[in-house]
Amino acid sequence: MKSGTSYNFLLAAVALCVLGIWIYHGLEAGISGDEYVHLNHANDVLDYYLSFGQDRSALHTPVTNLKYYGQGFDNLAALIIRVFEIDDIFTIRHTLNIVAAWLIVLYVFALGKRIGGLWTGVIAALFLLLSPRFIGHSFNNLKDIPFALAYLMSVYYTIQWIPQLPRPGNKSSFKLIISIAFAISIRPAGLLMICYLGLFSILWCLARRKEMRIKQMIGLLAFIAFCSYFLGLLFWPYALENPLWHPIESHFVMANYPVVMRQLFEGTLYWSDQLPWYYILKYIGITSPLFIIALFLLSPLEKILPSKKSVSKGHLFVMYFVILFPLIFILLQSSNLYGGARHLMFIYPFICVLSALLINRIYGINKHLFFKAGLSLLVIAALYMPAKFIIQNHPLQYAYFNSMVGGIDGAAGKYEVDYYYASLRKGAEQLAKHIDFSENDTIIIASNFKIDWFYKEMGDYIKTIYTPYYKRGEKDWDYGLFVPAHIFGYHQNSLHWPPSQSIVRVEVNHTPICVGVKRKSKLDYMAHQAIVKADYELAIQLATGALKDSPSNLSAYLTLGKAYFHLQQMEPAEQAFNSCLHILPHYEPALEYLANINIKRGEAAKGKQILEEIIESNTRYMQAYMTLADIFLQQGKEQDAIEILELGLKNKPFDKWITEKLEIIQGTIINSKN
Repeated sequence: MKSGTSYNFLLAAVALCVLGIWIYHGLEAGISGDEYVHLNHANDVLDYYLSFGQDRSALHTPVTNLKYYGQGFDNLAALIIRVFEIDDIFTIRHTLNIVAAWLIVLYVFALGKRIGGLWTGVIAALFLLLSPRFIGHSFNNLKDIPFALAYLMSVYYTIQWIPQLPRPGNKSSFKLIISIAFAISIRPAGLLMICYLGLFSILWCLARRKEMRIKQMIGLLAFIAFCSYFLGLLFWPYALENPLWHPIESHFVMANYPVVMRQLFEGTLYWSDQLPWYYILKYIGITSPLFIIALFLLSPLEKILPSKKSVSKGHLFVMYFVILFPLIFILLQSSNLYGGARHLMFIYPFICVLSALLINRIYGINKHLFFKAGLSLLVIAALYMPAKFIIQNHPLQYAYFNSMVGGIDGAAGKYEVDYYYASLRKGAEQLAKHIDFSENDTIIIASNFKIDWFYKEMGDYIKTIYTPYYKRGEKDWDYGLFVPAHIFGYHQNSLHWPPSQSIVRVEVNHTPICVGVKRKSKLDYMAHQAIVKADYELAIQLATGALKDSPSNLSAYLTLGKAYFHLQQMEPAEQAFNSCLHILPHYEPALEYLANINIKRGEAAKGKQILEEIIESNTRYMQAYMTLADIFLQQGKEQDAIEILELGLKNKPFDKWITEKLEIIQGTIINSKN
C-alpha cells in the first residue's frame, strides 16, 4: 500500500471514529430553544409542497417571521422524518446536526492545510474541537451550525475555484454552486456568497493585470450566480412566490430581525434591539477560549515571522474579509442580536484557522527540541481549561465562559447562562425521579419553556404547562422546572435563587442553570383566583397563608397588595408592594401599583417619577406609558399625553392598547376643536 493511500486511510478512520463518538455522546443533549418553532415551520413547508402550494401556512408567520428563512437544513430533517415515519424526531435532527459540525471540522482541516500546510490544518481542527461553545451548539442548533458549514464550504470552494480562471473545472464549479445554494437555502445572508465570489474574482484578475479576463468571466460568474441562487430557493416557499424580490427583502428583514426579547448582559436586562453596540464583540471574546482569541488578534504578525513557505496574500485577504465584513456590517446596521455570539458562529472556523496559522509559524521559528516542547506545554496549558470544561459539563458545553469573566460562575447573574434552555432535558430526567405519583391522578409540571417532549412516555400521568418564572404563582401546578432565562441578574445572585423549594439542581461547574421545585401549597394560586373573581377578602386570607408557608413568595405579596389596593386600604397595600421590591428590586408590577397608590393620594408627581423609573428600566412596559398619559390628561396636558404614548409606540410599534388610546385622545382633541 502506498504511503499516500495509507495516510488517507488513516485520516478517514480517525475522522469516522470522531464522528461515531460525537454522535454517541451528542444524543444526550437537550432540545434547543428554537427547535420547536423551526420543526413546526419545516412541517408547514412540507405541507406547502405536498399540496402544490395550496397549504399557505408556511407563508403566514406573523409571530416567528420564519417565512423569511430558507431553513433548508430543518426542512431536510423534516423530510427524512416524514418519509421514513420516524417517531424519535429529535434524535434524527441532532444526528444530522452533529454530522454538519463534523464536516465543519473536516473543512477547517482542509482549509488550514491548503493555506498553511498540514500542521496548520491539524491545529485548526483541534482548536475547533476544543471550543466548548461550538461543541455545545453542534448537538441541537440546526440554524447556526449548518449555516457555518455552508459559509465555510462556499469560501473554501471559492478559494479553490478562482485560481482556475478563466477555465475552471466543471467539478469545481459544481461544488461551488452547491455550497452557495446550501448557504442561501438556510439564511438570506447566503446571498453574500455570490457577492463574495464576484468581488474576489475581480480582485484576483486585477492583481494579475488581467483586466480583459474580467469581461470573459462575467458570463461564467453570471452562470454560477444564477444556478446557485435558484437552486437555493427550491425549498424556500416565500422566496419561490417572488424569486426576484422576496430573497432580497428577507435579507434586509433578517438584518434587523423584528422579534425582540430581553437579554441579560453585564448584569442588566436589555431588550435585544437596545443592547450596547459592543455586545457581539464582547460575547465572542468571553465565550471563546482566550488562547485562540489572543492568537487571532496577533495573527497579522504571522507575515513578519520567518518561514520557508509564505502564505498567499490573497488567501489572507479572503480569510480576514470573511471574518471582518459580517462583523462590521452588523455593527453598522445595529442589528438585533441575542443569544450570545451564535448568530456569528460562521466566522469562528476562520478565526481558528488564522490562530492555527500563527502558532504553526511560531513553531517554525526555532527547531530546537526544548523550544518546541516548551511551546507545546504552553499550548496544552492554555487549552486545558476548555478541554476540562467540555469533559466535565457534557452535554452543556454551550454554557462556557472563559476566565475573562471568571468562567460561568463569574458570568452567572451577569450574562445568559442557558439562553437555549438546553439544561431542561437533564432537569426533567432528574425531576421525574422525585415525583410522587400517589399525590394526584395527574401531576402538573410547570416550566418557563416547553417540556412536554421529555414526558411524552408518561402522558397519562403528567401534564405540562408553560408559565413565565415571575408569574408561576398564578398557575396551577405541582412541580416546576425552571431555567434562569429572563430572570433579573441581581435575583440570580440573591438568596432567592435557586428557590427554597428546589429538589433538583442542574449545575455547570458550581452554577445552577436549571432547578426543579416541589410546590408546598397552592394558596398563592388560589389567592390569585380569588383576585380574578374580585373576592378580595378571601384573596388576603389565602395570600397571608401562602406567605406563612413561604415568606419570600413574590406572587403572594403581589396578590396581597392587589387585594388591599382594590379594597382602598392603601397602607397595607403599599407594605405588600414594598415587600415585593425587597425580594426583587425594580419589579415592574409592584412599582406600577405603588405609582397608582401615590396618584390616588394626590401625589401625582411622585407617581409620575415611579412610572418614569419603570420606563427607564424597561422601555416596553406599556402600562407605564398608559398611566403616565392618564396623569397628563388629568392635568389638561393633552399634548404631553400624546407625546408619551408616541414614545411608547416608538419602543413597541403597533401596540394595540397604546394605538387605541392615542386614537381616542387625538379624536377627542379634533372633536373639541370642531
